[in-house]
Amino acid sequence: MQRHALGLTAACVALASGAFAADNPSIIFPMKVFTDLGHMVHVGGTLSGEGVGYPNNTSNLICHKERHECEMVFVNTSGLQIFSLGIADIFAVSVWEPDRIIADFAAPCGIPPNAVFAKEWQASTSETLIIDRKRETVELSVHPCTEAKLYHWTIENPSFWRNIEKQ
Repeated sequence: MQRHALGLTAACVALASGAFAADNPSIIFPMKVFTDLGHMVHVGGTLSGEGVGYPNNTSNLICHKERHECEMVFVNTSGLQIFSLGIADIFAVSVWEPDRIIADFAAPCGIPPNAVFAKEWQASTSETLIIDRKRETVELSVHPCTEAKLYHWTIENPSFWRNIEKQ
């Protein structure tokens, strides 16, 4: 029995070290969670997709039916550095249905800093959350001030845990 337990422990350590070596995140964030209490939805995980500034990150999203809003906070890292938390982005909920929640965030961009950005500068930044309560997924569409591109991101398991699942 002890030999079997030691073998299982060694296998888990080998799997974990293989996932760590393949992706090499310095900080390992927890796995994705999705909790739906009916009047409140909480999702925690890594914001993933093309154009995410810091791929090793974690986000926390809480939506409140009564307040008609969602709050989203991000923690970004680079190497061993964990960046300071900013204030939460507040999304206004426009749809709260048993199968989905849709919420939007918009903020003015101000004046273009110089002529280089003037071609792609827009008056406001906009973000839209689509929470699929049946599939337990979150999509975030972001249109930043300084780019004409629209980004589509999702909240997933951190890469460390995705690599473990593959093995």
